[in-house]
Amino acid sequence: MKSAKTQSGVSLVEVLVAVAISGILLAGVVQIFLSTRQAYTTMDAASRLQEDGRFAINFLADELRRAGYYGCNSRQLGDEAPDLEAFDTATSTGDTLALRVPLTESFTLTADADTTPFTVNVDRCAGEPSDDIQTGMDVVLADCRGAMILQDVDVECPTAEEALITPTATLGRTFGANLTEVYRIATRVYYVDLNGDGVPALFRRTDTEAPMELVSGVETMAIRYGVDENGNGFANRYTNAPTEWENVVSVQIALLIRSIEPVKTSPEEPPRPHCLLGDPMDDDCDGGTAINPNDRYMRHVYTTTIALRNRIPVGSP
Repeated sequence: MKSAKTQSGVSLVEVLVAVAISGILLAGVVQIFLSTRQAYTTMDAASRLQEDGRFAINFLADELRRAGYYGCNSRQLGDEAPDLEAFDTATSTGDTLALRVPLTESFTLTADADTTPFTVNVDRCAGEPSDDIQTGMDVVLADCRGAMILQDVDVECPTAEEALITPTATLGRTFGANLTEVYRIATRVYYVDLNGDGVPALFRRTDTEAPMELVSGVETMAIRYGVDENGNGFANRYTNAPTEWENVVSVQIALLIRSIEPVKTSPEEPPRPHCLLGDPMDDDCDGGTAINPNDRYMRHVYTTTIALRNRIPVGSP
């Protein structure tokens, strides 16, 4: 008689051991995945912070370098052309900066202008884009003898490429057609506020136009102004509130930029301080503004100093 085959299998203990080993391996895989994801999120946030910080700083620096440009003899207007200002707004987080800057490439006179009105060649009269000269804008006439700001001009359009400008004041002298720059000048205000998603951002408002969001994640802005006290073209001291704006020759800007989404797994304890325009080695940020957030966002401070090239006196070393 043939004997029956012996049945073989695994015991309950072996099953439990296999399940335990599989659980350990699965937990390791999950931990590696979570660590890799956290590292990617952190690196992506750091890259975004660096990109936004450089863009914001470079944007503001370019605007500041153009502030107060009134042709080849920009400095001669002095106090008559306030091109730099700081003030508080109801919603701004941090300091607010206002600049007067040219917005377009210069237009040309169709003929010598010694009376008003006068005509200039433009890309499109009283139409888009908004940088073209239109009624209600401020216009500058500038040559190497000097410059004149014409506020709230009236504009008519003899043709689509000509603007007939009637200012509220007489010119007082002749501006040569081949020697004169004519361009729109506007006041631009930079400030920090919350955008529609509740994220802090850097905004810009040009004259009475609607505010435009420039960079998301800008949490606060700190500004100090370099004052030239002896006329050599260099700042002798920096202050938050200068009284003699005509002697301001440079601007220090610090931006605190945070990630759009929370990045850290938990808030830092104690919270890491961020120092704007002060001594970062001092616990109280001596001379500056200390920010001590306690949350899961990543932050970084970007700082720069910009010389106001149109404010530096001619002949300075």
